Amino acid sequence: MADSRDMKTVPSPIGESVPRIDALEKVTGEAVFTDDLQFGPGLLHGRVVRSPHPHALIKHVDVSKALALPGVRAVVTGEECEEHIGLYLKDRYIFCRDRVRFVGDPVVGVVATTDAIAEEACRLVEVDYEVLEPVVNPLRGMDPDAPLLHPDLGTYGVVDFIDPKPGTNVANHFKVRKGDVESAWKECEVIVEREFQVPHVQHVPIETHVAVAQFNRAGKITIWSSSQSPFAQATSSPKLWVYRRVIFASSRPMLAADSGQKQASLWKEPPS
Repeated sequence: MADSRDMKTVPSPIGESVPRIDALEKVTGEAVFTDDLQFGPGLLHGRVVRSPHPHALIKHVDVSKALALPGVRAVVTGEECEEHIGLYLKDRYIFCRDRVRFVGDPVVGVVATTDAIAEEACRLVEVDYEVLEPVVNPLRGMDPDAPLLHPDLGTYGVVDFIDPKPGTNVANHFKVRKGDVESAWKECEVIVEREFQVPHVQHVPIETHVAVAQFNRAGKITIWSSSQSPFAQATSSPKLWVYRRVIFASSRPMLAADSGQKQASLWKEPPS
């Protein structure tokens, strides 16, 4: 334990103007963000084909036309991504395999020599869907007869502080018990009951989710990403780590805004 006498030598920050550690780099423009990293003309660009439906089964995916486009280096579908991923609950694939569960769910990934070619290749991908009833309201999602978004919920990997309920749409049943609620009502002068609805919220930082990976001749993969939790990404990653030569850049670029939205951005959403 630190000697209390040593604490007297530490100046108090209360009432003082304390400069941020990264302030000088940012105001002078020297700060390096993921998008600032340059890899020359050999850098490949990725784009994603996303679901136009909130809930549907994937019946067939045809990528032949995209693969035939000059400049396309690879096209990846859910068939190549059999491992579930997730930070606390491993409930999704990198690219959907059997079904999509929201508008924008990633279905196919395209890698090409330029952004423009990757986007054109995405338009050539053909996906056949069987549209299902969506769940667009949390109250509807809790109904016993609501469509199940995750029929295999009971088979997913999950940390010990998350409590999913298989056979339902409940991903985590979190209980809060504090005090004697019933007796508290009797002491209230006024009781107001209302129902409120709020729209979806996105942080919309200037720097969106971004990731860059470099594979060298020695077989080592280095990944840079706009994430606040590189270790969480490493531990939640799928079979990619079987190579045992994957590292996250030790000198992580600056993070432009976060507020919790970039805890595991590398696996949360494929950049597109």
